[in-house]
Amino acid sequence: IHTPLTSETKYLLNQTAFNLMKPNAIVLNTARGGIIEENHLFEALTQNKIKAAAIDVYEEEPPTLF
Repeated sequence: IHTPLTSETKYLLNQTAFNLMKPNAIVLNTARGGIIEENHLFEALTQNKIKAAAIDVYEEEPPTLF
């Protein structure tokens, strides 16, 4: 994902989006925190709905532990 954070892109990747992805999908976010709903990303990863994620930015900087 590489898009600006706007009202249209806030939480662009959410539970609905993760449910549509193939199990071998890898999410890469180098744009802005807030584009991915982080709790839904965590669920998608722990429930093996997606394969992996590489995150360079977080909604809260510095990130807190879950």
